[in-house]
Amino acid sequence: MSIPDMIGHEEDSAALNKPWVAWHKHAAGSTIELLFEFEWVRNFSSIRFHTFNRNQLGISVFDSAKFSFSLDGVRYPSAAVLLISGITDDDENLHWLTVPMRHRLGRFVKLELRYANDWIFLSEIQFNSSLFIGNATDAIV
Repeated sequence: MSIPDMIGHEEDSAALNKPWVAWHKHAAGSTIELLFEFEWVRNFSSIRFHTFNRNQLGISVFDSAKFSFSLDGVRYPSAAVLLISGITDDDENLHWLTVPMRHRLGRFVKLELRYANDWIFLSEIQFNSSLFIGNATDAIV
């Protein structure tokens, strides 16, 4: 079964006729946690999300996102950035959301997405980053 079949809206078929990952909220206050590991320490300037908003179907862009960065995957000393999406209920469409990271360093990136509705759909997450050259421990302190 494809996502467009599951949703059943013809106007959404072209927009959703590509791979999507969807999470359903199980309880009030639920979040999704995603962990990304990179081969080397990266200098992150932004993170972009391709997402979908269709409130009448219970699909909304996430309410907020918390970003944490780590060099070793155990300690996450750098401060998290919080994003409030700013997508309104009547703005029902596909969206690219870009979140500036202000050159945060890490080899691991932990994302915590908070539900705004029953479903969150993502088709892509893009990391705008470059290889960090230098002593990352000194740069973080």
